[in-house]
Amino acid sequence: MNHENGNGPNPKHVDNHQAYYGTRNTDTSLFRDSAFLNWLACCYPVIITIPYLMFGFFFNIWHPTWLLFLTIPVFYSFYGVVKKEEKRTRKELVREEGC
Repeated sequence: MNHENGNGPNPKHVDNHQAYYGTRNTDTSLFRDSAFLNWLACCYPVIITIPYLMFGFFFNIWHPTWLLFLTIPVFYSFYGVVKKEEKRTRKELVREEGC
């Protein structure tokens, strides 16, 4: 069955699940995985604090490692751009489908 005669699936159809969760995207890059990026955004300050404390307590390197905390606003700036692009892409997919 094909779509030309009205039977079968529409090859351009993207269901809402695909449009919302981005499963249509074939990019397997780690930062394109929304669940991982959301998890990382949730835990990033804690992840940065762990090496800071480890280097500080074990090697007494407190001064240079505080610079790790400067990566937090850089990370969240990157995260904001990625999430905004993801939201725009989802809107375009939904608009393209007409849902």
